[in-house]
Amino acid sequence: MKWFDSDYDYIDEFTTQWNERYKKAKRMSIILSIVLILIGILCLASGILNILLGCLLCTMPVTITVSTFTFLFAFVLLVNGIQKDYLGF
Repeated sequence: MKWFDSDYDYIDEFTTQWNERYKKAKRMSIILSIVLILIGILCLASGILNILLGCLLCTMPVTITVSTFTFLFAFVLLVNGIQKDYLGF
């Protein structure tokens, strides 16, 4: 059992540890908020590109639309094949 030491500043020790944990939590929350903002911007850009692609596909002639769908489907199959081969999914 540790006895009370009257020469030791317990309040300063408590505030020092509290401030260190507060700074660490603040730093992690700032990093997390930056990451979430970047993810939000990427999702917004992806959504805008999908809307643009949908409008283009609706206004294009049939032959170009079919070739575009073929290219997009081939690209999706290629990416899925790479994931299965190299990443083990």
